[in-house]
Amino acid sequence: MITKVREESEIISDLAQVCASPGYIHAIAYICFRDNTIKYADTVTADDMVHQYSMERLARTEISTLIGLARKEQLNTDLPTLNETKEYIEKKTESLLKEIHLSMLPPIGEMFDSTQINNEDFNPFDNGSVLRESIYYGCESAYNFQYRDLASLKYKNDNEWLIKNKGFSVQEVVSVVTSTQKL
Repeated sequence: MITKVREESEIISDLAQVCASPGYIHAIAYICFRDNTIKYADTVTADDMVHQYSMERLARTEISTLIGLARKEQLNTDLPTLNETKEYIEKKTESLLKEIHLSMLPPIGEMFDSTQINNEDFNPFDNGSVLRESIYYGCESAYNFQYRDLASLKYKNDNEWLIKNKGFSVQEVVSVVTSTQKL
């Protein structure tokens, strides 16, 4: 149980260290499989889908954060032991992500300031901190093919930087995503 909420930057720093661990990419792959695979026999039922709406399942933004943090360092693809993978996920990743979630929640006083009850100009949503958590954990803003199809336009001004600093172009990423989706 987390009692005191640390600064988000401190938690992200700790999470970045975990994501740089040897073979951590395998933990991410397991999380993707665990949280996104629908297990069923002959016919998919509502019960087969229930886990897709669980609070225990990582949100796509959380998985994307893990991938991004893992990619910040040289990717180590060594295969960790089952116990190491379990520790990466249960004792480190999931607890740090819960901590990040708590750090994003605005103080209740910012949203429900009783001294502002008669102030017609008071709007708790004028402060961005009130919106951060709901934006990060909100539903998907677009279909996956829309991200793919619009990536070339969105990142065209970053293409030179990507090639120089990361060794790939936006079009190469779009080609990989397109090929993966076809598979």
